Amino acid sequence: MIKLLKYKVIILVLFWTYVNTFGKKGFLIFDAFRKLFVFSLCLILIFLSVTISALAQTTSFTFNASGTWTAPAGVTSITVEAWGAGGAGGKGDKAGQSSNISGGGGGGGGAYLIQSLINVIPGNSYSITVGQGGSSSNPNGGASSGTFESTVVTALGGTGGIAGQGKNGGKGGEGGSGGTYQGGSGASGTITISGGGGGSAGTGSNGNSAVGITGGTAVTGGGGGGNGTNTLDVSGKDGTFPGGGGGGGYSANGNGGNGAN
Repeated sequence: MIKLLKYKVIILVLFWTYVNTFGKKGFLIFDAFRKLFVFSLCLILIFLSVTISALAQTTSFTFNASGTWTAPAGVTSITVEAWGAGGAGGKGDKAGQSSNISGGGGGGGGAYLIQSLINVIPGNSYSITVGQGGSSSNPNGGASSGTFESTVVTALGGTGGIAGQGKNGGKGGEGGSGGTYQGGSGASGTITISGGGGGSAGTGSNGNSAVGITGGTAVTGGGGGGNGTNTLDVSGKDGTFPGGGGGGGYSANGNGGNGAN
């Protein structure tokens, strides 16, 4: 997922009009008006310096799928937030004897990135890529990225969990990196369980890694990892949006859960 924040400054223009009808001498009237004008001008400058930044208007654009964004008129600088997608869980396995059973590893969670003061040109269009969650056919989570003039922002997805093989459980996937915060890792499968998926990074911290069968719990602004299982031929749970890794499957018919976008 990618979120864009644009800024417009609202400039307040104040008109001060003073009418002085008192005084008998033109010189006194002029002198009083001059002092009042200088004093009023100072107040205007102080007021503007304090309030202009506080009156900025922020509008956000959220992309849950790849597309393009056109910078509106007057917008020359933006802030970008991006989450990489979660990796898929690995498939379980059963080879020959019933004792040769294992679980797949959980997928890693996606990274989170925030970058400010990115220059854009009003009217120009910019390509946005939203990473796709990992699946059985493409286990690694995709990166979310965007190119804005000379600036490229990227948050990497988590890697997919490895499938079990015989009595050997599959290794858990790594959390996505390359951002402000890193995604959590998936847990490895064993002969008795499949691993949970790692949680994605959030807006203020790294994602939580899975512990055994339990997927990484979601942090603020991030997605949780899907749980693994200890039940024969049961698939792992999908990760949750944004960027949670899928849980691993257990035994031959247990597939890995999908990673979240």
